[in-house]
Amino acid sequence: MFTGETWGFSGSQRFVQDISNTVNCIKPSASGQGCTFPYYANLEFERINAANIDSILEVGQVGGIRAPAGGTPTLYAHIDNIQPSASSALQNLVVQAGNSLSNTTGTANSTIPVQAANSDGDQRGLPPSSSMSFLAYRGTIPAVVLTDYQDQMSSYTSQDLDDTWDPVNTINAIHQAASVISKTVWLQAQGVSDATSMTQAQQQAIGSIQVDSQLIQDLLYCLALNYSCPLIDNYLNVTATGLPTRLPHYTGTLYSQSQPFPIFVWNFLANMTRVQNANATTGCSSRPGVVQCSATESCVGDVCINSLTNYHDAYGVGIAMAEDNTYYIKDASKPTWTESTWDPIGLRLFNVTSPGTQRAELVTGIMLTLVSIGAVWYSRRLLEKTLKLD
Repeated sequence: MFTGETWGFSGSQRFVQDISNTVNCIKPSASGQGCTFPYYANLEFERINAANIDSILEVGQVGGIRAPAGGTPTLYAHIDNIQPSASSALQNLVVQAGNSLSNTTGTANSTIPVQAANSDGDQRGLPPSSSMSFLAYRGTIPAVVLTDYQDQMSSYTSQDLDDTWDPVNTINAIHQAASVISKTVWLQAQGVSDATSMTQAQQQAIGSIQVDSQLIQDLLYCLALNYSCPLIDNYLNVTATGLPTRLPHYTGTLYSQSQPFPIFVWNFLANMTRVQNANATTGCSSRPGVVQCSATESCVGDVCINSLTNYHDAYGVGIAMAEDNTYYIKDASKPTWTESTWDPIGLRLFNVTSPGTQRAELVTGIMLTLVSIGAVWYSRRLLEKTLKLD
């Protein structure tokens, strides 16, 4: 999951650049994990070979879905218009997974159809998406972006969403998108290029793939309405009073205080892909003074786990870090976004001046008075002497 995409696709471009180039670690980390220069918190991403990426399935905007006048909501599968032939087979598989293989979804028991975005003959290409960063590296990667619009994004702002949000359609759309992506991935893993030619065993297997509707509702409630919900609190190991009521969607600055959303995403994904320590007899917690996990484990939901989930830096590929930890422009043609950091702004009000301040003011006043008297006396004597006045 990439962050910083609104800032020149910083997250995806940085990731693609790092997995497609060999890291020349000049100063290895003393802990044995990562690299001090150039800085990487860990080097797990080196296990990914960019040349082996088979295809890309990405979910774009689906939560703002609205039924057209006199019609039903629809999800659209977008492909690149530069080399559409590379993605047409994957697009067909997505459409099949969303229609002929789809089960009833969500609370309304209605299946949302999936349609090729270019089914009307208009080759629109991909909407703004992280897939573009991968296609810039290798344009022949099959890529499909699933959205709730065919040619134009919904122009919702947060206030519009609060006023007109339809939770039933939103849950159904997310449910269908999750179902389509999971079934398409399963078909690709089985080597199935046409869902209509599956064996009976494959049909039974793919029919058993179900989406957790309750989890969708819980996540939607927590991320859109109340970030202090029990689900978030369980993953972040903090009390609800330490969390914001509404989730801020500001990306943040590099290596500054972490934003709450990326922290939750890491914990959530780590838990979903975890390998729990079978020998663990006690729980753990990130709270001080309690049992901690080993150096190779992480504490998620009060359980020590192993997971391949990792953070990765998300900043523009046009800048680079020097050995003295400063940054410089490496490629001026790339989008670069910077922001100054500052200490928290504060204001202190005092109803009564402290005794120490009062004494300082008194001493300062006496000294200024004495200096003023001396200056007047000296000036008068100087004038009398100069002008020879009696």
